[in-house]
Amino acid sequence: MQLKKLILIILSLALIFGFGVYSAIDYLPVTATPAAAVLPKKVEEKPQFLFALGDGDKGKLKQPISLAIDEKGRIYVTDAGDYSVKVYLPDGKYYRSFGQKGTGHSGFGYPYGIGFLKSGDLVISDSVNSNVRVFSKGGKYKKTLIEAKQKIRPGALVIDQDGQIYISDLMNHQILVVTPKGKIVRKVKPIFFSLKYPQELVVNPSSHSIWVADSGNFAVKEINSNGLVTSTVRSWGEPPQAFSLVRGMSIDSLNRLVVADTVNGTVHVMSLQGKELFSIDGKGSPAGNFVYPSYIFVDGTGRIYVADRGTGLVQVWGYKK
Repeated sequence: MQLKKLILIILSLALIFGFGVYSAIDYLPVTATPAAAVLPKKVEEKPQFLFALGDGDKGKLKQPISLAIDEKGRIYVTDAGDYSVKVYLPDGKYYRSFGQKGTGHSGFGYPYGIGFLKSGDLVISDSVNSNVRVFSKGGKYKKTLIEAKQKIRPGALVIDQDGQIYISDLMNHQILVVTPKGKIVRKVKPIFFSLKYPQELVVNPSSHSIWVADSGNFAVKEINSNGLVTSTVRSWGEPPQAFSLVRGMSIDSLNRLVVADTVNGTVHVMSLQGKELFSIDGKGSPAGNFVYPSYIFVDGTGRIYVADRGTGLVQVWGYKK
């Protein structure tokens, strides 16, 4: 009997541990860098500044908005100030770019959200031209998923493990769920609570809950599959201090909530319950202070990418071996 009990305890612990690991990786984007993880030993450990994108003569960024990373670690950044997408190598060196100002297939009015489909193609939202299109990695136009006549203003986007595309609709204050063929299968507007200018999104593929930077309400919210708000984070620090504006938000492999407190020029790293672990503001780094951090991307190596519209840089923070 004692042996059976011991076996049951071991199996139970294994199941608990397995579930914990699965929960931790649930929030990682499907474009997470495949490099070996370099993670901190403690969740409170601050990352170090590694390098910045867009500070060289080539590939200089004007207004970085969002980014995605392909299977080779190349970093694709939407640059609204230059009406283009700029591509950098994993070490931050400029590689190439595509796009120009315009309304044609290769033109952009304000390139915003970006993400990779399972096919390897890019999905890019344009909040001024009011469309969502598919491009090859090299920037060749393939098709349009959302057109201007559908009267939405697409912002940030994220693609889940099933290939569905979640898009912030800045005009109608909602989140759209779109298939790779462009069919809108769901419009998310929380029950009892309204969204105001929803920005960056994170999707939990196991529960299909959506975390959203609810910028007009100065909060981060979790919305379950039934449309109910199950979690709200409005403040940070002790005593609680309200966010100035929340445009960027992500969740890393340690289940840490990473929030861009945009007007305050600070990135807060918190528990999912809203307890602050630490914050970074760029002070002391070669790239300088954050001015208007508006987008957060975290990858499987523990790196935090901060797109700062105020400085025209993407700062990369992480952990060294």
